[in-house]
Amino acid sequence: MRILIPNGVPKEVFYPAIVKVNDPKARVAASKLTLEELVKIAKPIVDKYPDLSQNPLKQNHLNRILHDFPDFKEEKAVREKSDIVLQYYNGLIKHELKPLIEQALKSKGSGKVAQSSFGNINTLEWQHLNNNPVMISRYYYASNKAVSETAYRFGNANEGVQSNAFQHAIWNCLTIREAMYAGFTKNNAILFTRNICSDHECDANGNRQYTEHTAMDLHNNLSARSYMGNVSSGSVWPFSINVPSESDLFDAWYHAATTRNYHICNAVSYITSMYSWEFLYGGARGNMGDKLYYIWPVPSGC
Repeated sequence: MRILIPNGVPKEVFYPAIVKVNDPKARVAASKLTLEELVKIAKPIVDKYPDLSQNPLKQNHLNRILHDFPDFKEEKAVREKSDIVLQYYNGLIKHELKPLIEQALKSKGSGKVAQSSFGNINTLEWQHLNNNPVMISRYYYASNKAVSETAYRFGNANEGVQSNAFQHAIWNCLTIREAMYAGFTKNNAILFTRNICSDHECDANGNRQYTEHTAMDLHNNLSARSYMGNVSSGSVWPFSINVPSESDLFDAWYHAATTRNYHICNAVSYITSMYSWEFLYGGARGNMGDKLYYIWPVPSGC
């Protein structure tokens, strides 16, 4: 299959880069640019390229793709190779973003590495967004929507409580939903979400954490991905994406968070008796139903 490689663009940009955890450039990027700052830089660039979420594709977007992929003659061919099309445009966007991000980093000056939160990204999260820049704004949206919906329904999302369990569930669901609309297949959307949401639980330098809060968060992330794997589907041609609406997701997980009796003691021992740390971090899906665990306040008898 032929692709158009613009002048001045190295072929390597079309292949996901493997950025080492100890790469100082990756660490700098993670520590000095917030997710919101990345969005402001990336969105104007991403918006220049075809949007695969449109159905049917906008004519000018389809024309651009057919120009860049000379062997494609119609939208059906584009949809059948959507992963390749997405990877191609991710590469071009990443190439355009690189000097802009480097300039932004220079203007920020020196600073300490930030702990990952819904406003800051760690080294590994940066790696995933750098390789999939079409997801920068979408991941930002999913993260912020999870925070705002949790605040609306619970008032807070303090670590370890029911509301935090709810927030993690809808965050993973929304990220999968956004990835599917960006052009990922369902399975690849789940894998992307597994990668970035599990790595969110690492510290700023990419080291895995093994605390009670981490065990709880990883389990609830997995529970949400398992749920989305069961209730979502897609068709390449005719093109369709079938995922629950945002409101349906919020209602389902609010019900799960407030009516299930999964208030547990000794989360590390309890959860790792069923699932290994390797599975909690690396599992894409599991057989978890819609269980959400929370650990605070400490149940009586613990």
